Amino acid sequence: MTTIETLQALMFFSFSTSWYWSIAKLLRTKSATGKSLVFALMVCVGYALGIASLLLAWGDGGDLNPLIYVFAWNLTVTMIDAALVVRYSRPSALRSASVELMGSARQR
Repeated sequence: MTTIETLQALMFFSFSTSWYWSIAKLLRTKSATGKSLVFALMVCVGYALGIASLLLAWGDGGDLNPLIYVFAWNLTVTMIDAALVVRYSRPSALRSASVELMGSARQR
């Protein structure tokens, strides 16, 4: 790997740390409050496009860029985060709705 590729890989590893924290928080709290599924999915699309560009460059006769493995790892971790957002969004939304309904029922 070149120096540029090494620096890019280190940047991606640093960036992926935020996903590890996010996943840990979701698993600990079991609540996706404040999380955006759209944001996570847009990041997934970005990683998929990055992988596609590296595969196209490889198909044009270049070497397979080793950063593809970092892109793939970050895509996987981000998809796990998005799946957890889906998993834990519904219960928190239902809890909020039930608290709101119970509060209005008590006021009657």
